Amino acid sequence: MNKKKVDLMIIQAYEALSNSELVNEGKTDKAYRSHVAAFGAAMATGSLLAAVSNFVLDSQNANAKQKQGKVMGKIMWDMLKSNYRCEDNCEVMDTYDNLLAYITQLHKNDDLQMLRIVKGWLKEIAVAMKLAMNFLELMDSKKESEKV
Repeated sequence: MNKKKVDLMIIQAYEALSNSELVNEGKTDKAYRSHVAAFGAAMATGSLLAAVSNFVLDSQNANAKQKQGKVMGKIMWDMLKSNYRCEDNCEVMDTYDNLLAYITQLHKNDDLQMLRIVKGWLKEIAVAMKLAMNFLELMDSKKESEKV
């Protein structure tokens, strides 16, 4: 893991999160940080495709919990494209609309080397996103809804 790269991406992740619908007036649900941590753990212990599909496939549905996966998946995809450009893969990445489509195609092509590389990149992005959330005020939505 390139710690210098992660440090640089924390700012980018913070800005992306702050401008997303997941943050309201500098506050966000602490469950979102858990969601990113779970994504990192799923990647480390299992298949990249399974982790990504579980994380971003939520975009098919419209409820609030699944909306977070869509938003975070888009942020991670944008960060991947802007921070990790390799000579052989730049134009390939740009042909995909989202992270899941890109990872799925790498699996179909049986491109194990690129899958390992992308997995390392996504780990760095997940760490940066989780650390960026430390700059936000974390709320417990369950406790807030119980007060009402």
